Amino acid sequence: MTANTTLERSIAALRAGHPAEALKIAADALATAVREHGAGSPEQARALFDQANLFVLLGNLDAALDAVSRAAEISATDDPSRGAQLDYLKARGELLQKMGRFEEALGAYRESIEGRRAFYGDQSVGLARGELPLASLMLQRGEVERAEELIESVAGCLWHAKDEMLAPSLALRALILAARYGDERPMFEHFDLLSGDQQQALIQSLVQLVQTVPPEAAYLALQELRERLEEFDSPDIAKKGATPFAEELAVIVELQNGVAQRQSNAERVRETLTWLARHYERHRVLPQLMTVQMRLARLRAAEGDLVGARGDFLAIAERLDGLGEDALALPMLCEIATFLATQKDLDGADARFRQACELAKKQKDPRHLGNTCAAYGLFLQHHGREAEAWDWVEKAHEILKDEGLAALQLRLHLSALCKGTPCGCTPKSDALTGELERRVRAQLPEGLIGALRIHPAKGIELSLSRAPNDEEKAVLQRAIPEAIEQIKSIRIDKAMA
Repeated sequence: MTANTTLERSIAALRAGHPAEALKIAADALATAVREHGAGSPEQARALFDQANLFVLLGNLDAALDAVSRAAEISATDDPSRGAQLDYLKARGELLQKMGRFEEALGAYRESIEGRRAFYGDQSVGLARGELPLASLMLQRGEVERAEELIESVAGCLWHAKDEMLAPSLALRALILAARYGDERPMFEHFDLLSGDQQQALIQSLVQLVQTVPPEAAYLALQELRERLEEFDSPDIAKKGATPFAEELAVIVELQNGVAQRQSNAERVRETLTWLARHYERHRVLPQLMTVQMRLARLRAAEGDLVGARGDFLAIAERLDGLGEDALALPMLCEIATFLATQKDLDGADARFRQACELAKKQKDPRHLGNTCAAYGLFLQHHGREAEAWDWVEKAHEILKDEGLAALQLRLHLSALCKGTPCGCTPKSDALTGELERRVRAQLPEGLIGALRIHPAKGIELSLSRAPNDEEKAVLQRAIPEAIEQIKSIRIDKAMA
């Protein structure tokens, strides 16, 4: 989908945090097109298409589909409007494909392709552009032989024309080859022949496409591209100051890690994390390095190597002390302290919690201080140091008293401290976690959410089994705050039942 002045203004308003203004700009442009050029005019179709683009950015795919469908139904009056109408049909198919409505998408693509063949002719760039998303749909439907036949024709046409859609076609071609032939190389034999801009476009296209294809094909295509980019990022080249793909490499390996997690392939998960750690170490990107090392330590712990995980966590804690990234260090120190507590290293846990509290005091964000005080206070309470716990839990509650679920948990702990009774943390947390999980999961497709946990002080920890599409992102961003607000209204005795 392309942009003109109206759409650019709408996007600018959206990026500035004014979605209502963005919608008004698009609506006004549509009204102006109808008033000045009439209903059923090419100008109205263009304005509807702009509106559809905006709805996609807002995550409202149903509204986007309605707008682009109306645009495609407006009769063309000349060659430019006919070409635009064919683009609207293609965009309609792309939206239907994104929404998982594959049969309807297939119909939209075929209608667009038939029109393109008549309008542009066989072996034309216009036809190839219309066939490109159809090849993507065939791959998603598992029709890899037909997808390969089509993508070879499309990529060949776009290559000879040096068309701007060449890079996306080569990215899709690699995925189709991986899906059909496995790790049979090469998939990216044309990469070195592309310009720098085309190489960047290919990388970006692959990053977008891997979310929608079979995991093994995605992993293998990413692996070959990773190896090609590593040639540019070798230590010898790095010494000359030429590392053009360092950031792109990190993105690609992170995507591989995500695919490996979806496959539950522990060996690949570890290999990609280890690679990322070495990469960030060599390029001295310390915050990302610390994050990856934490993930490796968690993986060790999950695999049962508690001694090794403890060593990793302690090494990270020492390095965090001089990093100067307090916002990053705070949750890590609290997590390390919690791990040490589970391993009965109470002195070590106490030291790390105190280290975190000292860092939190230096920050201007009261929520960070409140969460850190809460974590330390609950640690003290859970390990029989009630007298010390009171001050920390009370301080945390004073800061977080309007924070909904966190405030509720803190009030329950303060009540237990007052009465001298056990806080009963595990059943309470289990009940609240179950309630939140039920409410959030009910609004999203099955299998999207991997894990959903509530921590008394840290709040919500969420992991996804796959990358959400735009519509799912919008639901997710809405569902969790709504669930928290609903839980706040639940009576405590009901939540604890």
